[in-house]
This record gives sequence, structure tokens and C-alpha cells, in this order.
Amino acid sequence: MESKKNIETLNEEGSTSSLKFIQDDIKSIRTKGKRLVFKSIFDSPLNYHWPKVEENNNEKILKELEIILSPLKEFNSKTLNNKNSKKPEILDNIYIGINSVTQALNKQINSPLEKNSNNIKVIIICKEDIKPTHLYSHFPIMAHLSGNIILCPLKLGSEYKLCQMTNLKKISSIALKDNEMCRNAIQLISSIYPNVQLPWIRDNKNIKNITKYFPTNMKILKTTAPIIKKNAKNNNNNNKGKMEKIKK
Repeated sequence: MESKKNIETLNEEGSTSSLKFIQDDIKSIRTKGKRLVFKSIFDSPLNYHWPKVEENNNEKILKELEIILSPLKEFNSKTLNNKNSKKPEILDNIYIGINSVTQALNKQINSPLEKNSNNIKVIIICKEDIKPTHLYSHFPIMAHLSGNIILCPLKLGSEYKLCQMTNLKKISSIALKDNEMCRNAIQLISSIYPNVQLPWIRDNKNIKNITKYFPTNMKILKTTAPIIKKNAKNNNNNNKGKMEKIKK
């Protein structure tokens, strides 16, 4: 029971494997002559811990996004046959895609005094659908530097649902501008997730309190090692002893 509790605790703190997956791994690895090994390594304390996504909150956010994005479904189906279709107003109030969102954030960081309705307030990320993770790892830092931005991660399968809403082939992230059209979605998301704050990043407001120490964390790395039988281990030790006598 103790080992089970420890594994479940590790999973809650960010381990990539749940208890069920670990048990499945053990069965499959043993057939290959290997065993599952957990190693403790130092983890950087300067990491952004993404908020936990609850299933009911995920569905609420998707429903609100469907209201906003509904004009895109008809528009994207029409543009295949009619290039003169009128662009929906929502396209002027959102950014779609990692590159588009990153460029908008970069502009917002470099123009901090220009506060208007074009500023991003919420970034929605299909976090569990995006591989590898470094594709979105820059968002927490850029969101902090941009100021008062909320990161909203979505659960696995959310990207497919967003694509169904918009008739687009891929939607990894969406940024909502701080304006009336996106107001309801922003209010809902802001009631669930906080603004991004990274206290180790220096800014003009925190010059006097730059020095701050963060506790070192331990991270559990899941890996494998060969299964060495006792007889084989003794034979290896005997062979080493014989080699040493020959050398003498």
C-alpha cells in the first residue's frame, strides 16, 4: 500500500506515468529481459507548474469557445468554394496557432505602454495534444513578461473538438484579445485559472526584492535496467577474479 501511495503522489506532482501505466510497463518490460527503475534527480525550482485541468471546467470552456468560434465553421467551409466570403469579425479578436500567438506576445512585450483592446488576455493551449512539449514551453515566460495574461491548458482530445468547431485541420492554441466579443469566455477562464506569475523573473516593480531562494525539488525519472540473474552475476565476479590472477 505504501508503494502504491508513493506512486500516486508522484503522479499528482507531475510524473508522466499513472499507477496503471506503470503496472503495464512492468509487464511489457519484463518480457524483454529488463526491469523498471525509478531514479531521483534534481529538478529546477524555476519551472512553471501548469494548473490541473478538471474535466467539467474543460467542457465549460469548450462550450464557451464554440459560441465564439461558430462563425468560423461556415466561413472555412465557404472559402473552399467562394474566395469572396466575408471574413468573420471574430478573426480580428483572436490569434490562432502557436506562431501567430508567439508573434503577438512578442509585440506586446516590446510595446508595454500600448494598452488597448488588441492586447492578449487569455491563451488557450491544447497542452495534452501537443508533442513535443517545448513547442509551448515559452508561453509562461512570455505571458509573465506581457503582464496579466492567463494560460488555459485543455485536456487530451480538445484540439480535435476545436477543429470540429472551426473546420480547421489543426488548432494547437488560441489567444483571446481583451475586448467585448471575448468577454464571457475571458471571465469564465479567469474564474478558473490565475494570471501567470513567475517570481524569479526580474521586473521593474520588483527591483528591491531580486534576491530570493527557491527550494530544490527532486524529480523521479522512469527508466529501465537489464535483469541480471544471481548465477550470471556470480559468474561475472568469478571471471573478473580469474582475469586479475592472470594479470598478476
